Amino acid sequence: MQIKRILRHIACAALGAGLLGSPVCAGQSHPDKNARAGFDDLSREMSTCAAYFAPLLANYIGLGDEVVMERVQEALKDMVDAVNGDPPNSLRVMHAKYGQPCDELLQSAPKRFADLLADHQEEH
Repeated sequence: MQIKRILRHIACAALGAGLLGSPVCAGQSHPDKNARAGFDDLSREMSTCAAYFAPLLANYIGLGDEVVMERVQEALKDMVDAVNGDPPNSLRVMHAKYGQPCDELLQSAPKRFADLLADHQEEH
């Protein structure tokens, strides 16, 4: 039961990440005030989910919180560098470098996680 709940949460977080990386969203340069508030709320919720899963999975395999924070900071720095490196094309660059892999992760993460858990349970 616990595994199914974790898988459902991973799928929801991955879906949200995939939706934000979508070119449909990227094509909207300045949404109106109400839409902006909605996107802001969704972004905050997705960030919270990412912040929840990163240490949860890292702690499960014995990585410390400092490793998780280093990974998050490194990823954020890389993203900022990508945007600043080519501002006119930043949405296309971000989608290619991060959006597409996140879309793929959306599809593969729940099964990969379940397979890893099953393998681990078989070993013990």
